[in-house]
Amino acid sequence: MNIERLCVQENDDLRHYIHCSSLWQLSAETLGVSAPSDLRERLCILNPSVERMQLLALCFQGYHYATANCEEQGTSRCIVQNSHRMQATVQQAMRTFKHNFCT
Repeated sequence: MNIERLCVQENDDLRHYIHCSSLWQLSAETLGVSAPSDLRERLCILNPSVERMQLLALCFQGYHYATANCEEQGTSRCIVQNSHRMQATVQQAMRTFKHNFCT
């Protein structure tokens, strides 16, 4: 994924990340699958599968990793302020996290 696809105009909240194509694309590339664009498929309501559940779990982990990382820095805006670096950090963390979901 081109890490330049930044979310600088978006709010740093869960609602954004459920819809965030960058987060879903990072997760999908990490797992080697395609990212669904339909919200119902992302949440495993429509066409659920083990692959999609793994993708959802990885997105969840990536989101919480990023927000915890910001809390350590003492600012809720760090994802937006440092989005390029944050995406690279989250992508690396996802490579580690995927071993928790895929065997």
